Amino acid sequence: MRTRTIAFLIGIATFLHVPMLPSLWGLVFLPVVLWTVFVLPKFQILCAIICGFLWAFIRADIILSEGLDRMIEGDTVIVIGQVVSLPEILDSGIRFEFQINEMKSQDGVVLKSPGKVRLGWYRDNIEVKSGEYWQLYVRLKRPYGFSNPGGFDYEGWLFQHRIRATGYVRNDEQNELIR
Repeated sequence: MRTRTIAFLIGIATFLHVPMLPSLWGLVFLPVVLWTVFVLPKFQILCAIICGFLWAFIRADIILSEGLDRMIEGDTVIVIGQVVSLPEILDSGIRFEFQINEMKSQDGVVLKSPGKVRLGWYRDNIEVKSGEYWQLYVRLKRPYGFSNPGGFDYEGWLFQHRIRATGYVRNDEQNELIR
């Protein structure tokens, strides 16, 4: 049992070194792998490694599917949600993490929410506190970052913190504190 658990973890660790998500066709082999685990004992370790790899693959695919829709990237949208981090004070404004509960286009069409986003609000004398609910007009984009070997991987950091988009708050008179 312990050997299979270690093999499963090796499969997960192996997946973490894959530079991009493999094709979904890998899931076709899942029934064969599971059948082999239960029927052929000499292949159980190899199958546990493959199961660990597939489990990590499925989890990563689920997390990545929660991201921002490419069709609305760069458009102004209306979001309602909660500030879920301590605001970071910058020279030109503030930056904070925001959990989107509801997202609409300016026409009022309900859009799929990406979940947690990182926003900058470039305006003087704005007070935002953790836990507050706001309606904001924002422009969002999918996370992009440089992945220099030995340097800071911003996109990886955002992924690790489940931040699905970044953007900024538009200076609009309809931005309002809800509670």
